[in-house]
Formats: sequence, structure tokens, C-alpha cells
Amino acid sequence: AHRYGNGCRDISSRVAQDAMALHAALVSARLRAILADSGASISVRRWSRTTGEVKVVDVPVSVPVTLNIRDWSVRLRPEMLQIAYMMRAQYLPNETGGVLVGLIDRTHKTISVLDALPAPPDSDAWPTSFIRGSAGLRATVERFAKRTLGNLVYVGEWHSHPNGYSTEPSKLDVAAIFQCAPHAHADGIPALMMIVGKDEFGLTLLPQGAAKIHFAAQSSKP
Repeated sequence: AHRYGNGCRDISSRVAQDAMALHAALVSARLRAILADSGASISVRRWSRTTGEVKVVDVPVSVPVTLNIRDWSVRLRPEMLQIAYMMRAQYLPNETGGVLVGLIDRTHKTISVLDALPAPPDSDAWPTSFIRGSAGLRATVERFAKRTLGNLVYVGEWHSHPNGYSTEPSKLDVAAIFQCAPHAHADGIPALMMIVGKDEFGLTLLPQGAAKIHFAAQSSKP
């Protein structure tokens, strides 16, 4: 089954005609300006009814790191990977980890990972092991969903491996992802686990398979 969002039965609101006309004009002007530019861009116009001021918010755009694992594609925001490397380096010699949030497109079998959240405060960490806690995690993930109309959601788990160890999942890692699998499969997606090493990361999709890639990240160095 497929869920189609942002349709006639989704949450809606009333917008005044003058606001619609103003935003239509702003969008029209922006479209004419970007037609000559072949690059991707994200730009938001925020209008204040009180002051009449229009603020321009330009959102940085980057090319995702894409891994194809059988019939699923996983797209990772490079800035998210940099953040994960930084958190790994920060907590050495212990491991660390957290959850991944992003977008799910079941029709095209694509998972876009946009952010890696830090370890909850009740997590336990050792040099060769990590147990993720849950304190405050539900509320954090729900804030992402609320601010994006349900588009940004939990998509998987991540943790680090110490220096001298590969990003291949250990027996404990495999057991952990098997625990996550029934919940992910019930939501129509494979279970996703990302393991971050010193200069590479690995992805495991259950039951799809696994992939590993080297990623040049200055912030990955302790």
C-alpha cells in the first residue's frame, strides 16, 4: 500500500486572497530569475502581514551521496555525514550513535537521510560497544515531523566504530538491526543501519544487503 501525502484529505488551512496573490507574484518573479540557472536551488519567501516585509531565506543545496542496494536507493546528505564523523571523533575512545531522520519515498524505493541525531543522555558507551538510550528521543523526532508536516521521520539507526575496526556490522549489530526490522517492515521500508568508521561508513539494509563507501571528511579525524 502507498500513502499519498499533501492531498485533499491532509491538514489544510484558510489563506486570504491577498496573501495568495502576493505569494503568487513572488513565486512568478523567482521562477523567471532561475530559468537561466541550470543549478538546483531552494529559496523561501516569508511575508509579514504586520509589517509587509518579505524576507528571503536561501537554503544550501548539496549533491547527495547515493548508494544503491538492490532495489532501494539510500541518499545521504553530505553535511549529515560530516556531523556523524564529528560526533564519532568527539566521543572517542568510546563508541557513540543515535537515530537517523529523513524522507521515505516508497513508490521509488528511496530513503533520503538528512540528519543524524546525537546519543540520548541515557545511552551507554564503551570503547567497543554502544547501547542507544531513548530519553527525549520520541519528542525530538516528533518535532521534526511536526515542523515538516510529517515528511521528516525516523528512518534508521547509526553508531560509530573505534579506530582499527572496520565498518562491517558485528554480531551484536546484526542482532540489533534484526530487532528493528519488524517495525521497519510494518512501515513498508527495510531496516537501515549506518556504521561510521575513521574514514569510511557502511550501510546495511535488512533484508536488502549492505554497501560500504569511503568518504573524505576532514572532521572525521580526532
